[in-house]
Amino acid sequence: MTTRDETTTIALIKKDLEYLKQGVSDIKTELKCQNSVYVSKVEFGLVSAEQTKRIDRVERLVYGAIALTLTSIGKALLDLVISAKASGP
Repeated sequence: MTTRDETTTIALIKKDLEYLKQGVSDIKTELKCQNSVYVSKVEFGLVSAEQTKRIDRVERLVYGAIALTLTSIGKALLDLVISAKASGP
């Protein structure tokens, strides 16, 4: 190899190293910011469990309201049938 080829090779290697350093720096910056953007698995599990409890409470409330409504409709129909039979022919 000549001196010119060695100089060119060294310059290319130097440029590649600078590119790698910048890439590593970008990765470090992204990892540092990760905590502000993403949640941990433990935190996600806790939030998910809390939301599941809330949804269960709402479901029970809705099912209770539906059951009460259907019971009231059934009672009204039964009262209607009884009063119709009592005043019958």
